[in-house]
Amino acid sequence: MYLYEILDEYKEANKIEKQDILKSFCSSIWSCNNKRRVFNRDIKFSVDSKYIDTEIGQIFNSWSSVPYITYRSMTKELDYASLIRQKINNLYSIMCDKDVCQRKDYMKLIKTPKTLYFRWLKGEKYEPQFLNETINEAMEMAENLKNKYQMEKLNLSWEEYKKLIEKYFRKIFDNCICLDDYEDKTKITIQTEAWHEDNFYISYFCKTLDGYMRNYQKEYYGLYVAGSKDNYILKRCSKCGSLFNQKNNNQKLCKKCSTYSPIGTKIIKCVDCGKDVEIDGIVKNKKRCDICQEKYNRERNRLRVEKYRNKRM
Repeated sequence: MYLYEILDEYKEANKIEKQDILKSFCSSIWSCNNKRRVFNRDIKFSVDSKYIDTEIGQIFNSWSSVPYITYRSMTKELDYASLIRQKINNLYSIMCDKDVCQRKDYMKLIKTPKTLYFRWLKGEKYEPQFLNETINEAMEMAENLKNKYQMEKLNLSWEEYKKLIEKYFRKIFDNCICLDDYEDKTKITIQTEAWHEDNFYISYFCKTLDGYMRNYQKEYYGLYVAGSKDNYILKRCSKCGSLFNQKNNNQKLCKKCSTYSPIGTKIIKCVDCGKDVEIDGIVKNKKRCDICQEKYNRERNRLRVEKYRNKRM
């Protein structure tokens, strides 16, 4: 059966028959072959054999394959079950699966070794120490970003998610209007000769599921108010990743995290001289003692000036 036929049958059915139709529809969604698939990929590049024995070449070769986790986001199937299931899969991967991270800023950072390699081939000069530091810093920033985005995802198992989606299916079946009523209401005529009637309902299901999951995300953090039209601003807490209602532009933390707690000190090991250094607990990116940091800054400034002069020549 087509999706529009199932919906027409549902509209005419009694309460018990509606339950059977909905149960059969859910079964067709969960049993279709378009399962959610997560797999490993690598950002790869090959170092030219004539550079492989050089110090720079060996640094790039050690980063010639950077792994990340991705998911299948599209399907070639055109039946309603596969297309709706693809939307369901994608929503879970984006909003709930903590192993998956494909945000643009994260992907840009883990592509740093590949980007620098091809810049180097085009003539940019790098000192081995500076190159190592740049790549390591980018990878550390990428890991911090991934941890941040993991905190923003919902703690929802696949089985819990399926039950939630089935609840939304019932709402969609009860609230869905037929295509003729939609055309009368919006004064828009859809040419079904070029666009199958099922496409209308598939699009409706996908967009509605997206809206329901966004509302659930607000409910998850205690922010959703049904029917509310208040123009409040939702932001992510920079510490725990939860959503909160931002009352002013300077507010970066949710109510829970904004409660004051004293920050002590911590011990780091200098990456250059190996000495233990005591620093404030709030400092995140410090890797060197003050003496080694000053030396590193002087060397970095020298390389920048040298690079600038070479471009001017």
